[in-house]
Amino acid sequence: AGESKVLNTDTAPEGFNFTSVTVAAGGTLEVEGSRPLVIRALERVEVFGLLNVSGGRGGNAGNDSPGAGGGAGGGALLVAAPLITVEGAVHADGGDGGDAGGPGQGTFANGHFGDGHGGKGRAGGHDGGAGSVGHDAGAAGSGPGASQGGAYDGGVPPGAGGAGYALAGHDGFAQYTQNVQKGGPAYGDAELSQGLLGGSGAGGGGNDDDNEEGAGGGGSGGTIHFIAEKITITGKVSAVGGLGGRDDYHYSGGDRLCCDNGGPGSVGRIRLDYQSLEGTTAPQPGFTGSPPVCEGAL
Repeated sequence: AGESKVLNTDTAPEGFNFTSVTVAAGGTLEVEGSRPLVIRALERVEVFGLLNVSGGRGGNAGNDSPGAGGGAGGGALLVAAPLITVEGAVHADGGDGGDAGGPGQGTFANGHFGDGHGGKGRAGGHDGGAGSVGHDAGAAGSGPGASQGGAYDGGVPPGAGGAGYALAGHDGFAQYTQNVQKGGPAYGDAELSQGLLGGSGAGGGGNDDDNEEGAGGGGSGGTIHFIAEKITITGKVSAVGGLGGRDDYHYSGGDRLCCDNGGPGSVGRIRLDYQSLEGTTAPQPGFTGSPPVCEGAL
């Protein structure tokens, strides 16, 4: 099995510089810290395992309170090297919203009750909001595309909306109340002209008078920017939004875009600068360009 390592971005504000970087098959390169992750290599960056800057999942609801937490936004990642190869996976995804309960008004299985915490962002990604502990709305997420916390309702609270980034976040669902909670706004641009922006956090779920709590929204995907002469992707490069959390009243499985579930987060942004490209990403690159002429200065 490959080795697991963690880079703390707050210890290297200008980024990390290497000769070459290899994440071996079965290995992981994770991140902590609030700043975007910047990796520069003079020769190559190869990912056969997992490079991950995704946002954290929101906590599940408790038995009677709190509501479920919102997912965090995906982090921001820049990789610059003459050769970039991804046979494994690179993820800057938004965190899923926490669940309000088990399917079909069922309670959680043992051990699945949570504390409703908001998902934790890293590498420039923003935190999700916490679920409500009283007769009020959940907390809003953080970041420029954050969604508001889901509303309180005495019956079944509506799901919180998803966070926005490349697009607006998806509205939450409100079959019981029809009180739809809006998704967060879009921001930034495909060229990444404002720099490496992380994804935004979604709102946490509201509460009710007994044991139907609100579901959390999904965090938005983050940012991935590759700069290389040659980029080869035969694995997965992903900056998708997190799923909305599941309600504990109407939802009984299948498609989550219904019922009183939280809304999913927007996709993030991917930019690829290259001379030669094989493969694609999810979402597809919003902008492509050419690398600088002097690769040694990357």
